[in-house]
Amino acid sequence: MNLTLRQFLVFKTIVESGGFRKAAEVLNTSQPALSKTIQSLEAELGFSLLDRSTQTVEMTKAGEAFYERLGELFDLVDQIASNARDVAEGQRGSLSITYTDFAILGQLPETIETFRRQQPRVKIGVRFYPSPRQIELVLNGQVDIAFIWHFMGHVPPVLNCQPISSEGLAVVLPDHHPLASRDTIDLVELRDETFLIGDTPWLPFTNLVRDLCIERGFVPKTGQVAYLRDEFFTFVLLGMGVLIYPENVVRARRAGLSAVRIRDVEKVVDISAVWLKEARNPALHRFLDLLPNEIAAS
Repeated sequence: MNLTLRQFLVFKTIVESGGFRKAAEVLNTSQPALSKTIQSLEAELGFSLLDRSTQTVEMTKAGEAFYERLGELFDLVDQIASNARDVAEGQRGSLSITYTDFAILGQLPETIETFRRQQPRVKIGVRFYPSPRQIELVLNGQVDIAFIWHFMGHVPPVLNCQPISSEGLAVVLPDHHPLASRDTIDLVELRDETFLIGDTPWLPFTNLVRDLCIERGFVPKTGQVAYLRDEFFTFVLLGMGVLIYPENVVRARRAGLSAVRIRDVEKVVDISAVWLKEARNPALHRFLDLLPNEIAAS
């Protein structure tokens, strides 16, 4: 069948207007044009919709059955159009976000929660990946926006890169450690401690910490290797070493642990958001409106 919404609309308007003359006025067309449209519709359907043997326009039994379901059809059309409009305006659809461990302890959770409240019909996917892998996923179009530790110095020119935060360092210690009660310390005060280090994805950060220690005249002793933040925390609780971490770690302290800021280290952990310059996801652009326009320093 070659049926059109225009045909359905004409039939519906004729019925609700009480005849061809009024329907022609409503639709801003001629009565002969409406008559031709109805004839074409009836030919496609294979049965009559209107009884033309009377002075007034009346529906056949088949026409009545057809009309009863037309309202559902137009409601569905309105719903389809509304859904599409919401997607176009970023109020419906999906948004994929990836993050590095350093980013999730900052303002990112609050930003995501705000977006979720504002756009409850947008499905949000959030996953952890190391920074280099995040960039690959954004470049491949598999992720809308990534929050990375910007240690690489540059990102591919096809990506937008917006600074989000810049942080110094802190040391995570057991509560019973002699330094745990301090507000701040100098990095050199940790020269006799064993440093917990990260697995391969953590290598850039491990190298950064090592270089900072060497600048202060000592080579850090390294111990247990871990991959996840909770693993690090567990090892600190077990007395297996201390953990150097961005200072936002104070937001994730566990019972039995203290985080002390390292005062003689500049803000060395820069978190940035990256996304494709040609990204067309309207939900992404709604989300970008929530990001800080200026870098937030802790």
